[in-house]
Amino acid sequence: QFSHHDHEEIQLQVAQAMVNLGVDYEQDKQLTAAIETYQRVITQFSHHDHEEIQLQVAQAMVNLGVDYEQDKQLTAAIETYQRVITQFSHHDHEEIQLRVAKAMVNLAVTYSQTKEFEKGILTLEQMIQQFTASESEDIQQQVASAKANVTELSIVIEQPDRVVSRIELVEAQSKDEQELLVMILLRFMVNNVEFSHVLAFIEALSDDLELTWGFGEIKDYINDNFSGLKRQQIDAVVDYIENHKNKATFLTVVKGLKK
Repeated sequence: QFSHHDHEEIQLQVAQAMVNLGVDYEQDKQLTAAIETYQRVITQFSHHDHEEIQLQVAQAMVNLGVDYEQDKQLTAAIETYQRVITQFSHHDHEEIQLRVAKAMVNLAVTYSQTKEFEKGILTLEQMIQQFTASESEDIQQQVASAKANVTELSIVIEQPDRVVSRIELVEAQSKDEQELLVMILLRFMVNNVEFSHVLAFIEALSDDLELTWGFGEIKDYINDNFSGLKRQQIDAVVDYIENHKNKATFLTVVKGLKK
C-alpha cells in the first residue's frame, strides 16, 4: 500500500517493515522468502539518501549474506558482503559502520568455508585496522571477535610460532571466557601447552558460561592433522563448546578417553 509513497518517513517505515518481514521468514525457516524480501529492500531503497533508510538497506544486505550462507550459496554470500563493504565503508553513521564491521567478519568466515583462508585472514586484519579506533562498544566487540577469529583461521596456514603470537595478543586484550577457552585449545593444538592446562581452564570457567563458538572453519584441519588420544581430547573440547555440554559431562567424557 505504501511502498511507492514519496514521503521519507513512510518510506522508512516500509523499509523497516520489509526487513522485519525478512527476519520473520528466517525465524519460520523460510529462507527463500527471506532472501526475496531482502533483495526487494535492496532494489527498492538503495538509491535513497536518507540515513535511516540506508541503515535498513545495510541491515538487509548483511541478513541476505547470512541467508545465502545458510542456503549454501557461498559465492552469492561473498558478493553480498563485499557490496556492503564497498557501498557503506565510508559512511559516517555509527550503526551503518557496525553493519560494515559485521559484514567483514562474516565475509572472512565465508572465505574460510571456501578454503580461501588467506583472504579470510586478510579481511579480518583489514577490519581490525579499520575499526580499532572506533568509540562504539558494539564495534569494539566485533573487533575483539575478529582478533579471535583470525587467530583460529591462522592455525590452518601459519607456522605455530606465528599462531602463538596471535594467541598472546588475544589473551592480553580479551576478558571473554569463551574466547580465552578457544585460545588455550589452539595452544594445545600447536603443542604450546599440555592438555592438563586446557582441563584446568575449563574447570575454572563459570558454570553459566554461554557457549556459542563453532569450529566449522577448521574441522578439516583437525581431521587431517590429529589422531589418537590428542584427537579424542580435541574432539571432546570442541563437542563441549559446540554442543553446550556442562562441565561434569565433559569431564566424565575426558576421563574415559583411551590412548
